[in-house]
Amino acid sequence: MKVRRSQTIVPASVPEYIEKSVRLEADVVVMDLQDAVVKQDKAKREGRDVVVAALRKGKSAYKCRELCVRVNSPGSPWFIDDLKAVIEAGVDSIRLTHAYGLADVMFAERCIMAFANGREVDIHLSLDMPSCLFELEDIAKRSELITSVWLSSGDFGLETGSSSHGPNPYPNDEWLTYTRGKIVNVARSFGWNAGDIIRPLPTDPDKLRTALQRSRMFGFDGCAIVIPRLIHIVNEEFGVKADELTWAKDLAAKWDLLAAGPESNRDFHTIDGRNVMRPGYEYALRVIHYDAVLRGDPEAVESYRKYGLATGDYLAERRAAPILSDPALVAGVKP
Repeated sequence: MKVRRSQTIVPASVPEYIEKSVRLEADVVVMDLQDAVVKQDKAKREGRDVVVAALRKGKSAYKCRELCVRVNSPGSPWFIDDLKAVIEAGVDSIRLTHAYGLADVMFAERCIMAFANGREVDIHLSLDMPSCLFELEDIAKRSELITSVWLSSGDFGLETGSSSHGPNPYPNDEWLTYTRGKIVNVARSFGWNAGDIIRPLPTDPDKLRTALQRSRMFGFDGCAIVIPRLIHIVNEEFGVKADELTWAKDLAAKWDLLAAGPESNRDFHTIDGRNVMRPGYEYALRVIHYDAVLRGDPEAVESYRKYGLATGDYLAERRAAPILSDPALVAGVKP
């Protein structure tokens, strides 16, 4: 996993926006060649040229952590040329949209590997097609390049027949509950980032924070945002706040003190008058770990890349898991 709290999409059809993207502090800046550019050969070529020129400035010219390009869909006539151009220009990752399932993903991965020539280029899978959601587990088992999956509720709602685009949209997004749940669970099972999107996007800071906190409670570790001035709020809500870090360190220290004494064999402790189960302690450790990741601690960053926020007993179990898949060991287990 990587730090991907915020992802912002910048239209390649507006060169001045692309130029200003160097100042954006979103974790992932996505230059959009698909929806943001009209479906005409001339416009697509011009947009591609703008993006390539921006990428050739080099990563050091940008404040973001990652440069990504949303290429045209695998079924479009511009897909191959988009991939070749932006990969040769040094893009970090590709946002793959309108993938209708496993076949489209495998085709995209073969193309990316051919153009990348051994260089690491990730795929952010845009979950915008019901058929892609249906095959998401198969995609996860076969994919070599996907490292995150992001909900794209606009196209997804259109394809499922949701009335969310109509004159009387439902006042909440409960219709996406199953989709969000599957995205988060598959992402966590395969070590991917899970990205959400909030629509309609509240521009009032307090309402936006409430919506983002709900998303984080669901399990997402990032959210797509289209309004640059709101990026810092997304980073804050999906980051580690000072009061949360203080709470985590205090709880972890008190748990460790109790666990070192006569209560060492207990899976819960009473801390500040409240019963705390081991998952609460483990969560506190993950908050402390993620703070170290955000501060750039090399050991924490490498652990997060390999194992996400897994800590303690859970991390030990995950590291031992390959042993359990040894056929010789399994064959020796008798019922």
